[in-house]
Amino acid sequence: DKPYDVDTDIAAQVTITSIADDNVINMEEAKGHVAIKGTVGGDVKAGDTVTLTVDGKEIGTATVVDNGGKLEWTATDIDGSTLANAKLDDVTATVTATDAAGNSASAEDTQAYEEKTLSAQVDITAVAGDNVLNADESKDGAKVSITGTVGGDVKAGDIVTLTVDGKEIGTATVVDNGGKLEWTATDIDGHVLANASKDDVTATVTVSDKFGNSASAEDTQAYEEKTLSAQVDITAVAGDNVLNADESKDGAKVSITGTVGGDVKAGDTVTLTVDGKEIGTATV
Repeated sequence: DKPYDVDTDIAAQVTITSIADDNVINMEEAKGHVAIKGTVGGDVKAGDTVTLTVDGKEIGTATVVDNGGKLEWTATDIDGSTLANAKLDDVTATVTATDAAGNSASAEDTQAYEEKTLSAQVDITAVAGDNVLNADESKDGAKVSITGTVGGDVKAGDIVTLTVDGKEIGTATVVDNGGKLEWTATDIDGHVLANASKDDVTATVTVSDKFGNSASAEDTQAYEEKTLSAQVDITAVAGDNVLNADESKDGAKVSITGTVGGDVKAGDTVTLTVDGKEIGTATV
């Protein structure tokens, strides 16, 4: 018998080096496509195929390439939403090496990843304290405050921007008030609010993180303008605006009549003065 060799020595190795570059799926990546990269070793060679699975289902493949003596692979166009909605947040890479003798060996590697999302919330609690602009608050040069709260991933130090009719009227910095995140915009021009096309204020806040996520929120609060006007007219003193001899006597009494308008109403009091001194009153 002729001597012969038995060749059963074969090995395979595969490693996932990154999922979406940082092993984090952010909000934008969850809506698009990401790359998964890795290396191989043992008897795996250029041209071999790496298969990627999530929750036991294939999500893509990659072909091994020789990059200056280093065997690498990159699976592009991996569906980010598949990763974001997986039951287990990990990817498994599998590779099988074969040789001329018909031997084969398989290897796999599993890499976990994280999902990072952001949310933002902002609420306006009051415009000018009571969501009403009175006459004084509406005057040119008058200043009012707008207050509110934030939630989600908004944090102390973030900025809330206020707009009226699409134009910025002020900003406020979020502060931590005993665990409650609040903001107050002071020195808001009341005259601007009073003359707005639409009587409402919009608050907007935007947050971002190191993973490339960004989230915005807004809230709109309506307000009212409450102003008063008053009008009074004297129609007659002593009936004909003439004091005759009898009406001028000591102890004589005369009537003064008139009308009111604007927001003056029944039950209001009209005060009459002569030479700066009160001489009587009348009820509307």
